[in-house]
Amino acid sequence: MNVKNRQFREANSQWKTVSALYFLFAIPGVPAMFIVAMVMLGPQASGGASNLINPTYFNTYLAIIVHGISGAMFFISLPMQYSNRIKAYSARWHKIMGRVAVCSACTMAISGVWMHHVLSPHELGARYVSLIIVSVAICFCFIIATYFAIRKNLKNHTVWMSCAVASALAVITPLFLAVPVNVFVEPSSTLKAYLDAMLYDYDRVIALCLNLTCLAIYRARKPAPQSLRRPLAQKPE
Repeated sequence: MNVKNRQFREANSQWKTVSALYFLFAIPGVPAMFIVAMVMLGPQASGGASNLINPTYFNTYLAIIVHGISGAMFFISLPMQYSNRIKAYSARWHKIMGRVAVCSACTMAISGVWMHHVLSPHELGARYVSLIIVSVAICFCFIIATYFAIRKNLKNHTVWMSCAVASALAVITPLFLAVPVNVFVEPSSTLKAYLDAMLYDYDRVIALCLNLTCLAIYRARKPAPQSLRRPLAQKPE
């Protein structure tokens, strides 16, 4: 049997991780593809479907298209990086998709700030600062992960790539944070108004801190590979 094919068959597919990432990134990724398609078709050509998106998008189409296409490319390419079978079968393909993921992630983060400026230029308060923090975190983590990949430091590359994914998920986590607030807190209460205001302004930063904390706990509890564990001391006979 060919060595590459044998490595492919023996490699752990990590399908649970890949599937989970596709599910999570599909939440913003699929609507982004739809919005980009509607904006490119225009308000007239898209017919009644154009009523489903913000009419302002047609006046600021460039920022919408750049952000939407980069987000779609990130959604398609990033989960593949966690497939060990792809790594075993074609390291070249893994590198190519990794470059696509990094470039699309940074473009998505920067264009997100650009889109905020063209859609809500007067909102430069806490919500805007939160967006800046998360965008910088995404770019920084992906760039550092790429640096370690170039240096062949796979251990640190894996750590920083995990941080980069956690940072990217900070724009999705707020959707799950809003669920318990809407379900368990009385809608007319002062607490509900306070939590809604806090999540509106700081949801991305809260999600970023929560994601990175969960990642740190997971990595601390994750058992070390067998090759890195200390051998048990042998008792003298």
